[in-house]
Amino acid sequence: KKPKKSLKFQINLITGSATDHEWSFLSSLTNCRNLNIIDVSGNPLSGVLPTYIGNFSKSLQYFYASNCELQGIIPMEIGNLSNMLVLELGYNKSSGFIPTSIGGLRNLQSLGLSSNKLGGPISESLCDLERLYNFLLGLNKLHGSIPSCLGNITSLGYLFLYSNRLSSTIPSTLWNLKDILQIDLSSNHLHNSHAIDVGNLRSLLKLNLSRNLLT
Repeated sequence: KKPKKSLKFQINLITGSATDHEWSFLSSLTNCRNLNIIDVSGNPLSGVLPTYIGNFSKSLQYFYASNCELQGIIPMEIGNLSNMLVLELGYNKSSGFIPTSIGGLRNLQSLGLSSNKLGGPISESLCDLERLYNFLLGLNKLHGSIPSCLGNITSLGYLFLYSNRLSSTIPSTLWNLKDILQIDLSSNHLHNSHAIDVGNLRSLLKLNLSRNLLT
């Protein structure tokens, strides 16, 4: 039996105004049943990610749309992409809450939402991403607590929550992530009600807790 071929769509738009480059081209791509990679990063697409992003077939595994001047909320329908491995929407202007439906993407390995305008709390639904390796939410407006259940995602390699408005204690469960490589919780309002014990983090390469309220 021949292996299934990978189908990739990549677009580069370098001229014209942002209003000329909406997301309407995605609509026709929903008919491509073998498409598993879409990369539109670095294009002046502007606009809002349409709800029909959720109409793509289950073959879609990689969606890259960083630095696209993306605005508005991330649609809940993105949670329909059940076989997604990488979702990269960083360095845009997305606002609103992180959709709880992303927690249903059980195969997701990388979630990149850094450098946006996302607000609200970090939903505990994201703790259902049991295969997640990259958890990148830095440079947003997230507030509230760091869910202690993040310590249950034993696959985590990179946890970046820096430059938000998080104001809880640092969950002691994070110090159980023995295979994690980098933790960056800097520039928040975090405090500690217990000793910080990183003795189990044998693989840790970087720990940044600067500019918080630790005592």
